[in-house]
Amino acid sequence: MKKAYLLALLVSVFTSCSSTKNITENKTTQETKITATPEKPAPKQKTMLLGKEDRSALEVAPFDTWYNRGYTSYTVKEDKIADITKGLKGVTVSTYMGTWCGDSKRETPRMFKILDQAKFKEKDLELITVDRSKQNPKEYTEGKNIKRVPTFIFKKDGKEIGRIVERPVESLEEDMIKILNGTPYKHAYEN
Repeated sequence: MKKAYLLALLVSVFTSCSSTKNITENKTTQETKITATPEKPAPKQKTMLLGKEDRSALEVAPFDTWYNRGYTSYTVKEDKIADITKGLKGVTVSTYMGTWCGDSKRETPRMFKILDQAKFKEKDLELITVDRSKQNPKEYTEGKNIKRVPTFIFKKDGKEIGRIVERPVESLEEDMIKILNGTPYKHAYEN
């Protein structure tokens, strides 16, 4: 009885696999006949930005999910904006970040929201996106001592006056005020 059951089971398995294969082959053949011209594959979506970017690159897929959420959910310390606005006169800000980096995803939208509240000019903001080595693209990273991201470098008259590295020590607003006012400031990884 067991032998007959096993034999029936094997026959049904072989038969069903074979008929499925035939159905699949027929479907494929029919689909091929129906399709007159092959469709172009969809363009591959960037998963990592690399190089000098416009901030708007962060506002579109796939980066918009974390950028827009981080930007809208951050509450700027309004009582600090007047001091930041005053301190930003004649200053440029270079942002080095990785679209793959959790700290960059958290801090960059916050920094940009603060700068927007301070009415910082877009032309004075530089956004450089880097790879995981933080050394590429070399034309933007060479000589900049980028070891962690995000790194926000503040310059006045072309000379660095301070930087916030990876995360603020107190808060982005407080750290910015110290840098902009010339108050002694050490970033999170400075000895």
